[in-house]
Amino acid sequence: MAASTTSLQNGPHGKMYTIKPFQIVEVIDLPNVMYNMKSYYSSTEDSTANTPIANLEKRHDDVLKRLEQLQSSVSKLGEKYQVSKATEPAIQAKVLEGTRKPPPVTSQLTGSRGTSGSKPMFISGSVVDLVINVDPSKIPLSLIILCERLSEQYTVLKSTYSHSSVSGTVPDRLQNLLTSNGIKRGDSQVVINFVWKKVAYGPELIVDPTRQTPIQGEVNVARYLARLLNPSWDQDDIVRATQQDELLDLAQLQILEGNTKERAAAVKSLNSLLGKKTWLDGESPNIADICCWSAVQQSGQASGPPANVKKWLTSCSQHKFFETALSLLS
Repeated sequence: MAASTTSLQNGPHGKMYTIKPFQIVEVIDLPNVMYNMKSYYSSTEDSTANTPIANLEKRHDDVLKRLEQLQSSVSKLGEKYQVSKATEPAIQAKVLEGTRKPPPVTSQLTGSRGTSGSKPMFISGSVVDLVINVDPSKIPLSLIILCERLSEQYTVLKSTYSHSSVSGTVPDRLQNLLTSNGIKRGDSQVVINFVWKKVAYGPELIVDPTRQTPIQGEVNVARYLARLLNPSWDQDDIVRATQQDELLDLAQLQILEGNTKERAAAVKSLNSLLGKKTWLDGESPNIADICCWSAVQQSGQASGPPANVKKWLTSCSQHKFFETALSLLS
């Protein structure tokens, strides 16, 4: 037993498993970047493609393409507003002239018709299309007056409409308030569409609904119409224009939108400003007189006013500017 045991312990042993070596003999080139990507630039691309001159040429081509698109858009607008191709060079020249220097004053609010062919500086040969939304319960008398002044100075196509929001509530005398007899759109310089509509924040003016926020408030719309009448009214005399702006703010913020105390204080300010003068600013009525008169009439401040304001109201009632607006008060 002892001998056999010894032979088992000291005898040869065979391999149970054969395993390949763990280490790899061949050399592997490890990458020096995380990801391999194809080159963005073609191998056949011209070596001058990325030079400053090549970039400038590319920008030049892009600008030309954009100009072609703009020319196409202008041509479509010309067809829409019936502008003949023969007048396009003159229109372009007039636009360029308007960008270089302020246009000359054509006419003040004097009721005189402008010279033949005279137009506001931003009409540029086509039609200025205005849409004015007005609540029939609060008639903006100043806008009626200014629309009449535009008709005296330019060829104006005027139309009156009623929106469904005020259906059945517009009096007969207001349904055809602004009309044009025999004037065609192709012959007009300004188109005014007066729409009776329920509006929350006073009259609103829309010139281009695709690129413009509506102008709200009677006095703000009046400012726009006044610049059509005289494009440089706030450039000839800056001090006077500032004084008129203060009166316009007084009409809108204190008389039209203010409470009882603010309205009374505003009327007292007008009374002091008038003194012995017939008009608020100048020798004839202008936008300040028109807007303040409209605000005083709408707010009920025309009854029992101070002496100077009463005299001023009498002068307004006797002037031809206010004839149409006065007929709406009766």
